[in-house]
Amino acid sequence: MNYSKTQIGGVSSLDHITITKGLQSQFDLFLLASRVNGLSPATLAGYRERVGKFLNFCNQSGLADAHDITTHHVRAYLAYRQEINSPTSVHDYYGTIKRFFNWMVEEGILAQSPMRNIKPPRLPKLTPKPFSRKDIDGVPEGCKRK
Repeated sequence: MNYSKTQIGGVSSLDHITITKGLQSQFDLFLLASRVNGLSPATLAGYRERVGKFLNFCNQSGLADAHDITTHHVRAYLAYRQEINSPTSVHDYYGTIKRFFNWMVEEGILAQSPMRNIKPPRLPKLTPKPFSRKDIDGVPEGCKRK
């Protein structure tokens, strides 16, 4: 599959996208599609950070194309993240990377996602702390207008 070079103007950090094969180019197009779909700047920044770190991991592992990434690579990355991040953050990485691969399947870049057999990491069950008597007694006072 040959791609031609093209420019997409007026899209902040995506002003000059060269369409080629490769993870970085595919990621740039994913961000562009996400922006066009109306995702918030905060969501785009989260995608840029989380998928960007995953792509760095892939590059360091010699994986330059999405077709080279297997389920085992993704699991290795999530295991690495579990060593340095909270369970909630790892869950966020999982969801964002999964969204990136699902987009590549939707766009016809991949036939199937390497994440198709990976379950989301478990989040710890948090037991809600009951309100104290002081909290309950303060509710009427907090509702008064000043």
